[in-house]
Amino acid sequence: MAGHSFGPFLKASNTAPCGEQFIHTQLSSPSEQVLGRIKKNDILDIRILEGKQIIIAFYEDEIVGVIINKDVIKLMTCMLQGFKFFAVVRSIYGGMCAVTIKSLVDGENE
Repeated sequence: MAGHSFGPFLKASNTAPCGEQFIHTQLSSPSEQVLGRIKKNDILDIRILEGKQIIIAFYEDEIVGVIINKDVIKLMTCMLQGFKFFAVVRSIYGGMCAVTIKSLVDGENE
């Protein structure tokens, strides 16, 4: 798609400390069934899939999609250090879901 930029979906604060991390991205392989139940501004849980090196977004304990991004290693490192993250749904269009991943700091969003 010449002339189009997908930059807003691939930004990250890679040099920021873990507590200040944010990533704008799209979910990979989103579940159409779960995607049909979420809407803009819904909150998704972000977890490392047990026993795997994959970060998954969940809605009501159901997998929505996989986080694949240039900064996923930084995100995983922060999560393994005990930092908690959540995602805010920015948009849903067709089978695509754009999210912003943020760190859960000082009880924010609880």
